[in-house]
Amino acid sequence: MKMDPNGRVETVNFAQLITVPFNEIDITNITIGADTLPSVVVYKNGGTTVGTLTITYDGSGNMLSVVRT
Repeated sequence: MKMDPNGRVETVNFAQLITVPFNEIDITNITIGADTLPSVVVYKNGGTTVGTLTITYDGSGNMLSVVRT
């Protein structure tokens, strides 16, 4: 979630990018300035990884890309 200069908050539902069933989510965070942001999100089903999202940000914490593997 990030607030733009006009005060609007944009929320991204990453789970919509994973189109197979999952019952566990592991998140690795990074800190940029005062913000703690997800950088890798691993979706699992029964302990098996079914999808991974790698998220990159600029130096201000604005999301640049999301890569699904």
